[in-house]
Amino acid sequence: MNLVYKVFAILHIAAELCPSSFALKVDEDVVFNIDRFLGGVHKYFFPEKADIYCRVWHGMLPKRNASGKWYISTDQYPGKVYPDFCSGPAYALTRSAARRILNNTHLLPDIQVEDVLITGMIAEKARVNRVPLPEMFHRKNLFARKCDTLPDGTPALLAKHNFKTYGEMREAWKRISRPECPQ
Repeated sequence: MNLVYKVFAILHIAAELCPSSFALKVDEDVVFNIDRFLGGVHKYFFPEKADIYCRVWHGMLPKRNASGKWYISTDQYPGKVYPDFCSGPAYALTRSAARRILNNTHLLPDIQVEDVLITGMIAEKARVNRVPLPEMFHRKNLFARKCDTLPDGTPALLAKHNFKTYGEMREAWKRISRPECPQ
């Protein structure tokens, strides 16, 4: 539950104490290009909406294996499929989205899978949109294909996670921080 409370603290700061239009939730094991985010924020993100911008997972099944890391019992969540939720390692959200989620934390079931709980269950009840931007927030294999670009030609990828070594993380930063796609 500690991660859930940590994210609620981030949302509280974003909604009540920070004058910025957006907040980022980025785990410590994520390579994130903040300059690219700040450069494109007004083109692709809309502060007046209650949105979370992320890699959206659709139709995901609860993990029912009691020895698994992401185990959820049927008592905790009786549904067969989770509501759409954002991939937890990195996402951006508007202040309005943070406020709506915080105003609905009384809906908090005893679930420790933070991304499912906050960006899925509570966000759905709070009528917060999950805006799918997989080309910006998630790529399984960073080096498998040429990079996706935004309409202005800028590389799209903002965040990458799930590294096995520090060398992979460093190589991902080199790739993500390029100002243009390699030819």
